[in-house]
Amino acid sequence: MGEKSKRWIDLILSAHSHVQLNHPIGVTNPAGETTNIVQAKEAGAFVGRVDYEVDTTMKRAHLVDHHLVQVDESIEEDGEVKARIDEVNLELVDIFGNV
Repeated sequence: MGEKSKRWIDLILSAHSHVQLNHPIGVTNPAGETTNIVQAKEAGAFVGRVDYEVDTTMKRAHLVDHHLVQVDESIEEDGEVKARIDEVNLELVDIFGNV
């Protein structure tokens, strides 16, 4: 493979370490471009939003915006989403039993 065929990672969505990153951490990849690392804490406390702009001509993407939205009682419950989650949870209980 030629050097031009290498592809690098633009974004890492971190999970499990329970860290709240209010701003992306930028790491320089071997191509000299930035790979951004983001994380939204744990247990659904936040939802992270990441906006990227993709340049299909240059075959590059860059971070436009990132922010965390705290999930609390100010966020209205979506009945349709809750119904689907409840349905999936019942399917999982059928497979694994109550855990």
